[in-house]
Amino acid sequence: MSSSHINRVPCGCPPWCVRDHTARSEPDPLHVSVEEGVPVVLRRSEWVAGVGEDRVESGECTVVLWQRVGSRNTWVYVGARTTDEGRGGFEMSTESAQQLLWLLADRLGMENERRSPTT
Repeated sequence: MSSSHINRVPCGCPPWCVRDHTARSEPDPLHVSVEEGVPVVLRRSEWVAGVGEDRVESGECTVVLWQRVGSRNTWVYVGARTTDEGRGGFEMSTESAQQLLWLLADRLGMENERRSPTT
């Protein structure tokens, strides 16, 4: 975060926090990152007349980091939005997100992209 960033709270902000904590009249309990998204193609299974059918639709997958002020735990929110405004998502620890990243790299044949937690 640049030195011109004005969102300081008593415990300080993580470098990824973009929330302006000074703009609120009551204490702001969360550090939040920029929400970043990537276009995705999603598949939904539906049963029609007893037969499974796939419905494919475009959407966006978003990722946000967040942390309660004063906590050591940082959470990763991963969500998906579809063109028909369907939404869904989940939150996981940063350690779990790293494990998921490694598994995806392995499954997609990108083993050389795998990094240890210390690199």
